Amino acid sequence: MGMGLQRIAPEKMQKLTVQMVCLEHGKKDPNPKMAYKMVPIEQFTKKADVRVLCEALGYGHVTQNTAQAAAWHMMDGLTWNELAAKNRVESKYLGNIRWFSPFELRTAMAVVKEADRLAKERARTKGKTSEEPQESLSDFDG
Repeated sequence: MGMGLQRIAPEKMQKLTVQMVCLEHGKKDPNPKMAYKMVPIEQFTKKADVRVLCEALGYGHVTQNTAQAAAWHMMDGLTWNELAAKNRVESKYLGNIRWFSPFELRTAMAVVKEADRLAKERARTKGKTSEEPQESLSDFDG
């Protein structure tokens, strides 16, 4: 799991494997065959706590499923109870398989609090409001 850099020439395409979360609950589930366009997070949201969360995922400080629960809570306002009841699979033969385990939800609750704390701390340090984008830091110890 290296954090190495690579140069991609302009107008060239490169396949990358990256950890992601959905920031818009209710959209069609992504899959590897879909084309994605990577954009700076500031073009999508101004929420500094969401940026902290995405950085933490990128640096491997939180697992993808924990980050997903936190992201849907932060971006879409899903309650912890709604997330706990969310099924990944619903089958009359196999039964329902929950999207998130109780452990992942408890961890996501702590991650949300820590992301909010770090976003506010960055804002104080930089003299900006917590809704403005901040420079990228890897200070999440989640």
